Amino acid sequence: DLEALNEFNDLIVNTKMYSGNWVYQQANENDKKQLESIKDVQASQVKEKLLKYSQDWKIEEKEELKNLYDEYENLLHLINSDIMQTLVEFQDYNNPIITLEAADVIETKINPITEKLQTKLQVILQLKSEDSKIVKNAMTDSFVQLGYLILILTLITAVVAVFIGRVTSKLIATNVHRLQIAIQKLMKGEIPEKVNIKTKDEIGEMGNAINQLIVGLNSYSNFAQDIGNGNFNSSFDILGENDALGNSLLTMSANLQLASKEEKHRNWISEGITKISENLRLNNTNLEDLSSEVITLLVQYMEINQGGIFLADDAEQTDYKKTKLILTGCYAYDRLKLTHKEIIAGEGYVGQCWLEKEKIILKEVPQTYIKITSGLGESVPTSIFISPLKLNGQMFGVIELASFQPFNNFQVEFVEKICEVIAATVSSVKVAEKTQKLLLESKELTENLKSQEEELRQNHEEMMATQEESNRKYNETLQNLNELKAEKEHFVSEIETLKNELEKYKNK
Repeated sequence: DLEALNEFNDLIVNTKMYSGNWVYQQANENDKKQLESIKDVQASQVKEKLLKYSQDWKIEEKEELKNLYDEYENLLHLINSDIMQTLVEFQDYNNPIITLEAADVIETKINPITEKLQTKLQVILQLKSEDSKIVKNAMTDSFVQLGYLILILTLITAVVAVFIGRVTSKLIATNVHRLQIAIQKLMKGEIPEKVNIKTKDEIGEMGNAINQLIVGLNSYSNFAQDIGNGNFNSSFDILGENDALGNSLLTMSANLQLASKEEKHRNWISEGITKISENLRLNNTNLEDLSSEVITLLVQYMEINQGGIFLADDAEQTDYKKTKLILTGCYAYDRLKLTHKEIIAGEGYVGQCWLEKEKIILKEVPQTYIKITSGLGESVPTSIFISPLKLNGQMFGVIELASFQPFNNFQVEFVEKICEVIAATVSSVKVAEKTQKLLLESKELTENLKSQEEELRQNHEEMMATQEESNRKYNETLQNLNELKAEKEHFVSEIETLKNELEKYKNK
């Protein structure tokens, strides 16, 4: 059950990440194929597993799981219609309206829905973890009862055979009667007191044998009760090398102890992932705050001594092999020395981990490497664990952990899983920051366009006013010219009249 639910949780995280990458990483064809695979293949496979493993759940639990998966399928329909079907061709990404609408869908719909789904799923995971503990206890009780049954049947068979062979002797009736009482109690599943027979004949040997069986039964019973109470470290001495039942009990104890230890580790991993995932959900707006919170919680939860998170500087991502890694969060580091620590790809173990994309575990730490500072001074850690913040092959940074104790296998498994969760969150935060930047740039561009539009409108109005003034002056000038022309014609007419009169005067 827990494996299928954790797989569903991973599916939700990947869906959120790949949806954001579809919008903001146009050239990332691999992530697009992964999102299509989730929609077309993986989602149905996970659904089949959940239906299979939830057949024995309570009706209300099955209904809650069904509602949760229905919400997830609705999310896939939303992603398909508003993201995958709108951003298809190259020109779609060059359309600012389409890209901004898609980015708004990521921020206002897809991210809130996935966080809500993860929160509900974590509640179901917690409940099923508790159910798993109950089932384990029930299995332990069943093993104990089975051991009792095998033991009683074995004893009954052996004792009855001895009893039948000796009961016919009337001379030893008293001792036989005592043996008979002990055997009858054994047949009822009771453990009798030791039989008091002092003779040294065959009956005495039978009494000694039964007394040894009674001692063995008490030992089996006490050991079985310790196992039933979860005390798997209880001591137990078998009756002999060929004690099949005793050896079986020891084997069962060892197996249950191993299963209990593995279950404890699984629960520790599950609880740690839930706790840190919740912290990431509450601190997903600023990378520095997120780094500081999560590395502190991680170091304290693992009960180690020191840790740091190095995130890739996006401004240096032009060349992967020259990427700059910046210490954005640390716990118990010498802060005066490492306040602005930067590491280039390939530099030291952290830079090597970035290039190789694989974890590095140091069991012999060089004396010149980092030191752990305490009230007693500085000491070199015993073990260093460096793990990549990687999700589906894409690197986001590196985590470095230091401890005075070696890292166990289940701690390594936990860190590798939590690194994927942190990488997914870092990816989402970077996508959100990029979205916010695009929105601000879009807002600024819109305001600039409005300003330019207003300026053009004012220029147009000024041009119209200037044109109207020019037309008015032109009309005035034309009118003045016409008036001057009329005056000229009138003056010429008067001159002609005077000339004619002068000619008449001369003729006279």
